[in-house]
Amino acid sequence: MAAPIVCGFDGSAGAHAAIKEAVAVARAFNESLVVAFAYGQNPVGGVTGDVKREVEHIGDAFLEEATQIVHELDPALGVEAMDIDAEPVDGLIEIGRERNARMIVIGGNTTGPFWGAIVHAQSYRLINESPIPVLVVQPPDA
Repeated sequence: MAAPIVCGFDGSAGAHAAIKEAVAVARAFNESLVVAFAYGQNPVGGVTGDVKREVEHIGDAFLEEATQIVHELDPALGVEAMDIDAEPVDGLIEIGRERNARMIVIGGNTTGPFWGAIVHAQSYRLINESPIPVLVVQPPDA
């Protein structure tokens, strides 16, 4: 039974490092790759259709970029792009469960203490809540 590798991608330096490692892991296990963008929106004040469409548009651009990177690294690797309207940790776990994933790969550190704290909190939460193994890949300059 196929057990793809799931890679969260948001265009950050960490995501770029993660996608490269996810391709290598998928190759090593002879599995396909699912690149995912999860974008749970803040319900405070409501979510308008315009905001939802813009976030989906941004996510589509990230997924197109990730798919292009995968094809450049390994044209033969099977890749599926998915966006999911869920908070990133919950969305990645949901996709992992739906696909019976072997592993979830995400990017680590980003620059600055504010963004670093957010990324660390998300990584920590994913590592501790996911029933699927999680690999956190740091960008080269972290």
